[in-house]
Amino acid sequence: MTKAVEGALAATHGQLDATFRRAGIDLSSAGVWQHVGLTVMIGENDVSGEQLTVGDARALTAFANHNHLGRISMWSLNRDSQCGVFSTGVLSNTCSGERQRPLEFTSIFSHFAGTVTASGSADAAQILGQAPQTQPDNPATSPYPIWLSSAAYVAGYKVVWHGDIYEAKWYALGIPPDEPTPDANATPWLLIGPVPAGSKAPTPILFDASRQPPWSPSAVYHAGDRVSYKGLPYEAKWYAEGIPPETALPADPQSAWQPLYTVPGEPASTTAQEAAP
Repeated sequence: MTKAVEGALAATHGQLDATFRRAGIDLSSAGVWQHVGLTVMIGENDVSGEQLTVGDARALTAFANHNHLGRISMWSLNRDSQCGVFSTGVLSNTCSGERQRPLEFTSIFSHFAGTVTASGSADAAQILGQAPQTQPDNPATSPYPIWLSSAAYVAGYKVVWHGDIYEAKWYALGIPPDEPTPDANATPWLLIGPVPAGSKAPTPILFDASRQPPWSPSAVYHAGDRVSYKGLPYEAKWYAEGIPPETALPADPQSAWQPLYTVPGEPASTTAQEAAP
Protein backbone atom coordinates (compact mmCIF):
# COMPACT_ATOMS: atom_id res chain seq x y z
CA MET A 1 0.00 0.00 0.00
CA THR A 2 2.97 2.34 0.51
CA LYS A 3 3.76 2.33 -3.19
CA ALA A 4 0.12 2.86 -4.17
CA VAL A 5 -0.36 5.80 -1.77
CA GLU A 6 2.91 7.46 -2.72
CA GLY A 7 1.97 7.10 -6.39
CA ALA A 8 -1.38 8.81 -5.74
CA LEU A 9 0.40 11.60 -3.86
CA ALA A 10 2.86 12.13 -6.70
CA ALA A 11 -0.01 12.34 -9.21
CA THR A 12 -1.83 14.83 -6.99
CA HIS A 13 1.34 16.91 -6.72
CA GLY A 14 1.59 17.06 -10.51
CA GLN A 15 -2.07 18.02 -10.95
CA LEU A 16 -1.86 20.69 -8.27
CA ASP A 17 1.33 22.13 -9.73
CA ALA A 18 -0.38 22.44 -13.14
CA THR A 19 -3.43 24.07 -11.53
CA PHE A 20 -1.32 26.69 -9.77
CA ARG A 21 0.59 27.45 -12.99
CA ARG A 22 -2.66 27.93 -14.92
CA ALA A 23 -3.67 30.43 -12.23
CA GLY A 24 -0.38 32.31 -12.67
CA ILE A 25 1.06 31.10 -9.34
CA ASP A 26 4.62 29.83 -9.67
CA LEU A 27 5.48 27.60 -6.69
CA SER A 28 8.50 25.44 -6.13
CA SER A 29 8.02 21.67 -5.88
CA ALA A 30 8.35 22.00 -2.08
CA GLY A 31 5.77 24.79 -2.09
CA VAL A 32 3.27 22.57 -3.91
CA TRP A 33 3.79 19.74 -1.40
CA GLN A 34 2.83 22.19 1.36
CA HIS A 35 -0.67 22.29 -0.16
CA VAL A 36 -1.07 18.50 -0.27
CA GLY A 37 -2.64 16.51 2.56
CA LEU A 38 -2.73 12.75 3.11
CA THR A 39 -5.62 10.81 4.68
CA VAL A 40 -5.42 7.01 4.69
CA MET A 41 -7.78 4.25 5.78
CA ILE A 42 -5.79 2.31 8.33
CA GLY A 43 -5.79 -1.48 8.45
CA GLU A 44 -8.29 -3.41 6.34
CA ASN A 45 -9.61 -1.24 3.50
CA ASP A 46 -12.97 -1.32 1.75
CA VAL A 47 -11.33 -2.92 -1.30
CA SER A 48 -10.78 -6.59 -0.61
CA GLY A 49 -7.09 -7.53 -0.35
CA GLU A 50 -5.93 -3.99 0.42
CA GLN A 51 -4.57 -3.49 3.93
CA LEU A 52 -2.57 -0.52 5.18
CA THR A 53 -0.22 -1.88 7.81
CA VAL A 54 1.70 -0.20 10.61
CA GLY A 55 4.76 -0.63 8.38
CA ASP A 56 2.98 1.36 5.66
CA ALA A 57 2.14 4.03 8.24
CA ARG A 58 5.81 4.38 9.20
CA ALA A 59 6.89 4.61 5.55
CA LEU A 60 4.21 7.19 4.72
CA THR A 61 5.09 9.30 7.77
CA ALA A 62 8.70 9.31 6.59
CA PHE A 63 7.52 10.29 3.08
CA ALA A 64 5.37 13.12 4.51
CA ASN A 65 8.24 14.42 6.61
CA HIS A 66 10.73 14.22 3.75
CA ASN A 67 8.45 16.16 1.37
CA HIS A 68 6.97 18.48 4.04
CA LEU A 69 3.32 17.71 3.30
CA GLY A 70 0.71 20.09 4.66
CA ARG A 71 -1.02 17.47 6.79
CA ILE A 72 -1.44 13.78 7.49
CA SER A 73 -4.56 12.10 8.87
CA MET A 74 -6.39 8.78 8.97
CA TRP A 75 -9.77 7.06 8.94
CA SER A 76 -10.32 6.71 11.79
CA LEU A 77 -9.34 7.16 15.43
CA ASN A 78 -12.00 4.75 16.70
CA ARG A 79 -10.55 2.04 14.41
CA ASP A 80 -7.01 2.38 15.83
CA SER A 81 -6.97 -0.91 17.75
CA GLN A 82 -6.73 -4.63 17.01
CA CYS A 83 -9.90 -6.66 16.42
CA GLY A 84 -9.45 -9.08 19.29
CA VAL A 85 -6.38 -11.12 20.21
CA PHE A 86 -6.20 -13.30 17.11
CA SER A 87 -8.45 -11.52 14.57
CA THR A 88 -6.84 -9.91 11.51
CA GLY A 89 -8.19 -8.99 8.07
CA VAL A 90 -11.52 -7.92 9.59
CA LEU A 91 -13.29 -4.91 8.05
CA SER A 92 -14.87 -3.05 10.96
CA ASN A 93 -15.86 0.45 12.09
CA THR A 94 -14.44 -0.19 15.56
CA CYS A 95 -11.05 -1.82 14.87
CA SER A 96 -8.43 -1.87 12.12
CA GLY A 97 -8.23 -5.55 11.24
CA GLU A 98 -4.44 -5.18 11.54
CA ARG A 99 -2.10 -6.74 14.09
CA GLN A 100 -1.19 -3.72 16.21
CA ARG A 101 -0.93 -2.15 19.64
CA PRO A 102 -3.75 0.15 20.83
CA LEU A 103 -3.49 3.55 19.08
CA GLU A 104 -0.33 2.46 17.27
CA PHE A 105 -1.25 4.27 14.05
CA THR A 106 -1.88 7.44 16.06
CA SER A 107 1.53 7.08 17.68
CA ILE A 108 3.24 6.63 14.31
CA PHE A 109 1.48 9.57 12.65
CA SER A 110 2.28 11.76 15.66
CA HIS A 111 5.87 11.79 14.42
CA PHE A 112 4.75 13.90 11.47
CA ALA A 113 6.77 17.12 11.82
CA GLY A 114 4.12 19.47 10.42
CA THR A 115 4.79 22.68 8.55
CA VAL A 116 7.60 25.18 8.94
CA THR A 117 6.81 28.47 10.71
CA ALA A 118 8.73 31.74 10.87
CA SER A 119 8.34 35.04 12.68
CA GLY A 120 8.36 37.19 9.56
CA SER A 121 5.71 36.77 6.87
CA ALA A 122 8.24 37.30 4.05
CA ASP A 123 10.59 34.68 5.53
CA ALA A 124 7.70 32.25 6.00
CA ALA A 125 6.60 32.71 2.40
CA GLN A 126 10.13 31.98 1.20
CA ILE A 127 10.53 28.92 3.43
CA LEU A 128 7.16 27.47 2.47
CA GLY A 129 7.61 28.27 -1.21
CA GLN A 130 4.44 30.35 -1.24
CA ALA A 131 3.74 33.24 -3.57
CA PRO A 132 4.03 36.68 -1.91
CA GLN A 133 0.78 38.25 -0.77
CA THR A 134 -0.87 40.69 -3.15
CA GLN A 135 -0.94 44.33 -2.13
CA PRO A 136 -4.41 45.66 -1.23
CA ASP A 137 -6.29 47.45 -4.00
CA ASN A 138 -6.40 51.23 -3.65
CA PRO A 139 -9.86 52.76 -4.22
CA ALA A 140 -8.20 56.02 -5.30
CA THR A 141 -6.50 54.31 -8.26
CA SER A 142 -9.27 51.81 -9.16
CA PRO A 143 -11.73 52.70 -11.95
CA TYR A 144 -14.44 50.45 -10.44
CA PRO A 145 -15.50 49.52 -6.88
CA ILE A 146 -13.26 47.14 -4.93
CA TRP A 147 -14.80 43.67 -4.58
CA LEU A 148 -16.45 43.01 -1.20
CA SER A 149 -16.99 39.51 0.19
CA SER A 150 -20.26 40.60 1.83
CA ALA A 151 -21.76 42.24 -1.25
CA ALA A 152 -24.13 40.69 -3.80
CA TYR A 153 -23.27 41.40 -7.43
CA VAL A 154 -25.65 41.17 -10.36
CA ALA A 155 -24.68 40.32 -13.92
CA GLY A 156 -22.68 43.09 -15.56
CA TYR A 157 -21.23 44.54 -12.36
CA LYS A 158 -17.54 45.46 -12.76
CA VAL A 159 -15.13 45.33 -9.82
CA VAL A 160 -11.41 45.57 -9.12
CA TRP A 161 -9.63 42.78 -7.26
CA HIS A 162 -5.89 42.20 -6.80
CA GLY A 163 -5.02 44.67 -9.55
CA ASP A 164 -7.39 43.20 -12.15
CA ILE A 165 -10.83 44.16 -13.46
CA TYR A 166 -13.60 41.55 -13.41
CA GLU A 167 -17.22 41.54 -14.57
CA ALA A 168 -19.96 39.40 -13.03
CA LYS A 169 -21.40 36.93 -15.52
CA TRP A 170 -24.31 36.14 -13.22
CA TYR A 171 -25.33 36.72 -9.60
CA ALA A 172 -22.32 36.35 -7.33
CA LEU A 173 -22.04 36.48 -3.54
CA GLY A 174 -18.94 35.70 -1.48
CA ILE A 175 -16.95 34.23 -4.39
CA PRO A 176 -13.58 35.97 -4.92
CA PRO A 177 -13.09 36.94 -8.58
CA ASP A 178 -9.66 35.25 -8.67
CA GLU A 179 -10.69 32.06 -6.85
CA PRO A 180 -9.18 29.10 -8.79
CA THR A 181 -11.73 26.77 -10.39
CA PRO A 182 -11.23 23.52 -12.34
CA ASP A 183 -13.38 24.94 -15.14
CA ALA A 184 -13.23 28.58 -16.29
CA ASN A 185 -16.95 28.38 -17.10
CA ALA A 186 -17.77 27.56 -13.47
CA THR A 187 -16.78 30.94 -12.05
CA PRO A 188 -19.31 33.80 -12.04
CA TRP A 189 -16.51 36.25 -12.87
CA LEU A 190 -15.02 37.19 -16.24
CA LEU A 191 -11.48 38.56 -16.17
CA ILE A 192 -11.37 41.78 -18.22
CA GLY A 193 -7.71 42.60 -17.64
CA PRO A 194 -5.33 44.51 -15.39
CA VAL A 195 -6.21 47.94 -14.01
CA PRO A 196 -4.72 50.46 -16.48
CA ALA A 197 -1.87 52.61 -15.24
CA GLY A 198 -3.00 56.07 -14.13
CA SER A 199 -6.53 54.94 -13.26
CA LYS A 200 -8.56 57.02 -10.81
CA ALA A 201 -11.56 56.39 -8.61
CA PRO A 202 -14.86 56.38 -10.55
CA THR A 203 -16.81 59.65 -10.58
CA PRO A 204 -20.31 59.17 -9.11
CA ILE A 205 -23.24 59.82 -11.45
CA LEU A 206 -25.96 61.60 -9.43
CA PHE A 207 -29.64 60.81 -9.82
CA ASP A 208 -30.46 63.86 -7.68
CA ALA A 209 -28.15 66.84 -8.09
CA SER A 210 -30.14 69.14 -5.80
CA ARG A 211 -28.63 70.34 -2.54
CA GLN A 212 -29.62 68.17 0.44
CA PRO A 213 -29.17 68.79 4.19
CA PRO A 214 -26.25 66.89 5.70
CA TRP A 215 -27.05 63.69 7.59
CA SER A 216 -27.23 64.19 11.37
CA PRO A 217 -26.72 61.43 13.94
CA SER A 218 -29.33 63.04 16.22
CA ALA A 219 -32.04 63.46 13.59
CA VAL A 220 -34.99 61.13 13.01
CA TYR A 221 -35.59 60.22 9.38
CA HIS A 222 -38.61 58.67 7.69
CA ALA A 223 -39.06 56.95 4.34
CA GLY A 224 -38.47 59.44 1.53
CA ASP A 225 -36.26 61.84 3.49
CA ARG A 226 -33.13 62.83 1.61
CA VAL A 227 -29.73 63.77 2.98
CA SER A 228 -26.17 64.40 1.91
CA TYR A 229 -23.44 62.20 3.38
CA LYS A 230 -19.76 62.64 2.50
CA GLY A 231 -20.87 64.78 -0.42
CA LEU A 232 -23.28 62.24 -1.94
CA PRO A 233 -27.11 62.09 -1.86
CA TYR A 234 -29.15 59.36 -0.15
CA GLU A 235 -32.82 58.68 0.48
CA ALA A 236 -34.25 56.92 3.57
CA LYS A 237 -36.06 53.67 2.74
CA TRP A 238 -37.65 53.46 6.18
CA TYR A 239 -37.39 54.89 9.69
CA ALA A 240 -33.77 55.62 10.61
CA GLU A 241 -32.17 57.25 13.61
CA GLY A 242 -28.43 57.38 14.30
CA ILE A 243 -27.70 55.13 11.29
CA PRO A 244 -25.44 56.76 8.69
CA PRO A 245 -25.66 55.90 5.00
CA GLU A 246 -23.20 53.28 3.78
CA THR A 247 -20.74 54.48 1.15
CA ALA A 248 -19.59 51.04 -0.05
CA LEU A 249 -21.03 49.82 -3.32
CA PRO A 250 -23.06 47.88 -4.21
CA ALA A 251 -25.57 49.14 -1.67
CA ASP A 252 -26.56 46.69 1.05
CA PRO A 253 -30.27 45.87 0.56
CA GLN A 254 -30.59 45.77 4.36
CA SER A 255 -29.36 49.37 4.69
CA ALA A 256 -31.88 52.03 5.66
CA TRP A 257 -30.47 54.31 2.96
CA GLN A 258 -30.73 54.14 -0.82
CA PRO A 259 -27.86 55.83 -2.74
CA LEU A 260 -29.13 58.37 -5.25
CA TYR A 261 -26.12 57.86 -7.46
CA THR A 262 -24.27 55.18 -9.35
CA VAL A 263 -20.68 54.73 -10.56
CA PRO A 264 -19.17 53.32 -13.76
CA GLY A 265 -19.22 49.56 -13.65
CA GLU A 266 -22.45 49.38 -11.66
CA PRO A 267 -25.44 48.24 -13.77
CA ALA A 268 -28.45 50.58 -13.78
CA SER A 269 -30.42 50.12 -10.56
CA THR A 270 -34.19 50.21 -11.00
CA THR A 271 -34.62 50.93 -7.31
CA ALA A 272 -32.23 53.87 -7.38
CA GLN A 273 -33.74 55.34 -10.54
CA GLU A 274 -37.25 55.05 -9.14
CA ALA A 275 -36.03 57.11 -6.18
CA ALA A 276 -34.91 59.91 -8.49
CA PRO A 277 -37.27 62.89 -9.03
